[in-house]
Amino acid sequence: AMDQYLDETITDDNFRVLPDVLKSLKKERDHLKAQLTGTVETTTVGEWPSIVLDIQSTLKDLDILHDRCTELDCSSQLLDPVLIKCAKAIEPKVEELVDAQRSQSYLKWLKAVQKWSGSIDICLKRGSPQDAVRAYSKLSSIVGQLRNSKCAHLKRYATDIQQHWCARLQDRVTSDFLVMLKELKWPTPLSSSSHTQDLWNKCHHRFTELFNLLLELGTPPPPAPPHGHHDPEGCPPRLHDPVVLPINVLLDPLKKRFQFHFYGNKKTNMKEKPEWYFTQVSAWINDHSHFMEKIVQPMMQGPYQGVNARVRHLPGPHSIL
Repeated sequence: AMDQYLDETITDDNFRVLPDVLKSLKKERDHLKAQLTGTVETTTVGEWPSIVLDIQSTLKDLDILHDRCTELDCSSQLLDPVLIKCAKAIEPKVEELVDAQRSQSYLKWLKAVQKWSGSIDICLKRGSPQDAVRAYSKLSSIVGQLRNSKCAHLKRYATDIQQHWCARLQDRVTSDFLVMLKELKWPTPLSSSSHTQDLWNKCHHRFTELFNLLLELGTPPPPAPPHGHHDPEGCPPRLHDPVVLPINVLLDPLKKRFQFHFYGNKKTNMKEKPEWYFTQVSAWINDHSHFMEKIVQPMMQGPYQGVNARVRHLPGPHSIL
C-alpha cells in the first residue's frame, strides 16, 4: 500500500512535491495521535486492545512512509545538480541537431527550386510550352512560400530563377501567339464570311491555349476598388492599370500600324490634323469591340475574372498617341 501511495503521489518529474508530502504525513500522524487520546475516554475495555493495535499499525506505516519520503526528498535535491549538468552537456548537441534540421530544410527548398527549374528547361527543349508553364506555376508557388523566410540568399536565388524563366517563357509563348495571330490575319476584323469562319475555327483552340498561357505568365491586376470609386485624378476605376499581357500582344500589331502612319515623314503625320489620329484609333476600337467582348472576355478567369477585356483594350491604342 505504501509503494502504491508513493507511485501515485510522486512521479519521475515531480520530486519537488516531496516537502509538501512530508508535511501532509506529519499532519496525518498528529491527527491520529489526537484521535487516540480522545478514543480512550469513550471506548470500553473490551474494544480498547484492537483499536490500539490498529492505531499503532497505522502510526508505524506513517513513520515508514515519512522516512521514505525524506529519503526521496534528499535524493531529488542531489539529482537536480546532476540534471542541470546533463542539460548543459547535451545543449551543444541539441544546437547541432537544430542546425542540421535547418540545413536539411534549406536543402529541401533548394532542391525543389532546382527540380522545377530543370523541368521547365526539359519541357521547352521537348517543345511543350504548356507543360513548361505548369512547371513554372509550381516554381512560383515555392517562391511565394519562401516570401516570409529569413534565408535571404535562398529567396534571392529562387526569385532570380523565377524571373529568368518568366522572361524566357513569355518570349516563347508570345512568339508562338504572334505566329498564330498572323495565320488568323490579325488585326483584320473577323467577318461573317465562310472563309473567315473556317479560319477562326482552325485557330480557335490554339488561340485560347496560348492566350491562357500568357495570362498565367502575366501579373494579375490589383483587386478592383469599391463600386463607384474614383481616384483623385478622376480616372474610372482600373482604366489606368497595366494592360494584361495577352491583350498587350493583341495590341502590338495595331501599335505598329499606328507608328507606320503617324510617325516620321508620312503625309498622315500632320499636327494640323489631330482628328486623323483619333478617327483611326476609334475605328480600330469599334472594329474589335465584338471580338474582345465575345471571344476574349469569357477567357478572363481566376484573378482576371473582374477584368473587362474591352476596357483593357481601350488604353492600349490611346496610350500610343
